[in-house]
Amino acid sequence: PLKNFLFNTSSHFLLSTFFYAFLYNYFGTFNIPSGEDEEEDYQLDFFHAFYFSLVTQTTVGYGDISPKDNTTKVICMSQLLLTIIIMAIGMR
Repeated sequence: PLKNFLFNTSSHFLLSTFFYAFLYNYFGTFNIPSGEDEEEDYQLDFFHAFYFSLVTQTTVGYGDISPKDNTTKVICMSQLLLTIIIMAIGMR
């Protein structure tokens, strides 16, 4: 039972992380603080999109990258809801 739980939960978790990384890569606009007082708008490459997706999904939230527009914020909210569902299903 523990082996199935770990395999199923981790595989769904990883698949959703990649899925959301693709969404962030194509549709997301982010604030990344520059060395100055103002923030710049960025379209993330896949590596940084995967990093943001993983940090968001594990609820670590370093704050170094943040969503800028409403589309990206909705994607983040849906990712968190999906993560809760994946973890809840995996724990039953």
